[in-house]
Amino acid sequence: MKRLIAGLVLLLLAASSGYAETIVFEGSPQMANYSSPEETFNMTLTVRDQTNYRCVIIKEGGKYFWLSREMKPLNHVKSGMFDYFVNPDGDGYIKIAKMKDGTYAYMETMNVTFRVVTYWGIVDKFEP
Repeated sequence: MKRLIAGLVLLLLAASSGYAETIVFEGSPQMANYSSPEETFNMTLTVRDQTNYRCVIIKEGGKYFWLSREMKPLNHVKSGMFDYFVNPDGDGYIKIAKMKDGTYAYMETMNVTFRVVTYWGIVDKFEP
């Protein structure tokens, strides 16, 4: 019985050490652009769409993941006033900028075959 309890304690400690996921970015899209060789159009998102298309990035085990887009891996790059989270497979990126008033804005671009979807929005949380 003591071995069972000790084993469970070790298992819980191993599961919780260093691999806890942390939300580092949350954004609410306000506008969208859909583009393909056939057409391009912009639209203002409804409140429902803003909720459905939220952008969320997590950090787990020292690595970043695009939680809202199938847990795709992301590389974080700081360049001037921008923070970029870029998918190494070329599926898209998130670009974040601190505005003059101290708030943050972002754009999220995703490539799907020969179509591109870009969302622009406000940042609810950003702690890289």
